[in-house]
Amino acid sequence: GLDSRCISAWHTAAAFSSAWAGSCQLFDGVPCSTSGLDGRQLSLGAAYYLSKRTYLFALYAKLWNGRSAQYNNVDGGDVPPGAVPQQFAVGIAHNF
Repeated sequence: GLDSRCISAWHTAAAFSSAWAGSCQLFDGVPCSTSGLDGRQLSLGAAYYLSKRTYLFALYAKLWNGRSAQYNNVDGGDVPPGAVPQQFAVGIAHNF
């Protein structure tokens, strides 16, 4: 991940995470597979400070699931195997 405040009014952030499919082993040598259980996520964000306590922000996230994976970055949401969920948010925040 990267978190930066390049110019005094701008704050930016980027993050990338990845999960490999892994491996498995069953009793008595029964074959198993973790193929398609991989996933990757990219998140980007920016904030523009109007004052010390108030800023406008924009966030974007995209998640790539392997064909059998069901990683989910939405609280309370359900995704089908292999889905590619995306989110975008904009808003204003004020710290009291």
